[in-house]
Amino acid sequence: MGFVWFAAGFTDYTYERREESPQAAGALLNDAHAILDAKHLLFAPIEVDRIKASAPTFSSPEAFIDHVSKLKYGELAKKLHGFVTYQMPTDEAVLKKIGDPDEVAVCAYFHYAFRSVFPSVMPAQTPFAKKEVRLAADMDGWVAVKKVNLEVAERKEVFSSLCSMRTVAQRKAMEFTPGFDEFNNRLEAALASYSERKSFGKMAGALNAVKDLSADANLRAFALSQAMLRVGFPPFLTNDHVASLYPELKIPKPKGNFGGKKK
Repeated sequence: MGFVWFAAGFTDYTYERREESPQAAGALLNDAHAILDAKHLLFAPIEVDRIKASAPTFSSPEAFIDHVSKLKYGELAKKLHGFVTYQMPTDEAVLKKIGDPDEVAVCAYFHYAFRSVFPSVMPAQTPFAKKEVRLAADMDGWVAVKKVNLEVAERKEVFSSLCSMRTVAQRKAMEFTPGFDEFNNRLEAALASYSERKSFGKMAGALNAVKDLSADANLRAFALSQAMLRVGFPPFLTNDHVASLYPELKIPKPKGNFGGKKK
């Protein structure tokens, strides 16, 4: 008998749920992903409301891909640069380690455009008194404990923790989806010719390579998001973004069988 537990105590939203069966755990992780997907952007060094207002909406994946195919990174980054609130360090040694803060704004832009095609609705609130976010699990060989105190942690630390938990919740939710292993094999095969490096110009090609892998909206959204991740510009923020801006943070790697097939 295992368990998966997720709890969140944001100022404006609370949630807690614990499940002990794989089927129910999958539903819980979908809830957790929806919450973290919406909330992680709020702790990034960007003006999310202005970026959201600037992002177009689309009625189909094809319309989103067509829009992406017409974009140039430099032009989009310049458009969004004024919405970045990150303060560049003055120490020259640290400055050399810093990545491009505009990438965070670009990926946030993609997030809101992407979610216009694949809406993600947070579940109804449930009571949770603590001001923290926690994801814990011990099920089918997957053991994890991730948490952050929203009252004590610095904003950048909350940002890092939520990015990490969002990634884990999404991946594990998919792994609890029936037929995911076979689908993931087809997804990996479709993306095999795309190396895991930043290449804005290859994004439309990667998206077109996976857009018809499944008629299921959830699997299709996952495939498209992973195609964007493969070329370096996902429709969400990751710990790679955190590390590029805050190299002083020690960012733990996922533990357990995360990233592989369920045993």
